[in-house]
Amino acid sequence: MICTIPASPIESDNVSGDVTETYIQIVTSGGRRIPVHANILASASTVFESLIDRPRKHPSSEKSIPILGVPCDAVEGFVGFLYSGKNKD
Repeated sequence: MICTIPASPIESDNVSGDVTETYIQIVTSGGRRIPVHANILASASTVFESLIDRPRKHPSSEKSIPILGVPCDAVEGFVGFLYSGKNKD
């Protein structure tokens, strides 16, 4: 399945269910942006923690982590699992 780029963060199927408390975006190969809480990613993986803590080249830029080469649905499922601890399938 090819993911499409959402028109806005609200239309991005926010897995966390909370747009106002979003601190970071996961960007998929298809250009989809999945808003997530940085502390959820950091607690799940030391790799994510180091990516989140790494200084940005442009401090005013949005913090994002690219997850490329993986189907968008799989990335979305992974993020959902981080929040719920359950696999939807």
